Amino acid sequence: MKPAILALAIALAPFAANAGEITLNKPLQGATLPGTETDMAVYFTKSRDAGYRVHAAYIGKDAEGQPKRVEMELHDGDAVSFSLPGHKGESYCFSRNGDTLSVSNELVTAELPGKAS
Repeated sequence: MKPAILALAIALAPFAANAGEITLNKPLQGATLPGTETDMAVYFTKSRDAGYRVHAAYIGKDAEGQPKRVEMELHDGDAVSFSLPGHKGESYCFSRNGDTLSVSNELVTAELPGKAS
């Protein structure tokens, strides 16, 4: 494991969240969001143009390999949702509202066309 990723994982471990959402409102404040398929550690830094540079490292619950990284820049009012490669049963949503960055995850269930619940 790369030293920077290992340091991030160790530093964020005490901040593990019990629910499917975390909220961050200070740069370099970190938290870990446990999921059903993956666990994700998240923090942000401020960019020059008032954006938040979001840094996340995730690892699959069944993985023995290195954590993978996701980075993005969010401005006030931005939101993005996605599934991670190889983990299509779980969706993550990152959103920024003012000084607050929220990250949530939820299970994704596939529905066959023409089969309404």
